[in-house]
Amino acid sequence: MEITITIKQNDYVTPTQCRQEVVQAICDVFLNNGAWSDFRPFSAGAYRPATLKVIAHTNGRFYGFLDKQFESDKGPSYDIRGCEMKAAFDCLLKAGYHIFQFYQYNDYRCKAYRVSQKPFLVGIQNAREVFSFDDVID
Repeated sequence: MEITITIKQNDYVTPTQCRQEVVQAICDVFLNNGAWSDFRPFSAGAYRPATLKVIAHTNGRFYGFLDKQFESDKGPSYDIRGCEMKAAFDCLLKAGYHIFQFYQYNDYRCKAYRVSQKPFLVGIQNAREVFSFDDVID
């Protein structure tokens, strides 16, 4: 017995082109250390959406990671690709910064990353230093 099916060929290609302005924006947001400077690569329920976009004020200064549903008329924004986050991690590590992975609000489903000038994070007990970005976000 022969089974014949007709399905569309998978044409998905993982984006690999890094945009310099996006890598710079990612680094700026991490170094801002503001309220929106923690990067979450994937969603953990309705209250912790993935932060796969960098967004700027009208002055053009990038200030935060936000979820893709966020629309702003305040300034430019970019959707982040995995290769760009990996490049930003590499740049920050080469510049001597420390990158930590931790779980926000002790919710073990909500992984986040934060950059520090020092080899430790104050006030976050479960943080561990990482030396590369290995999550898939595309």
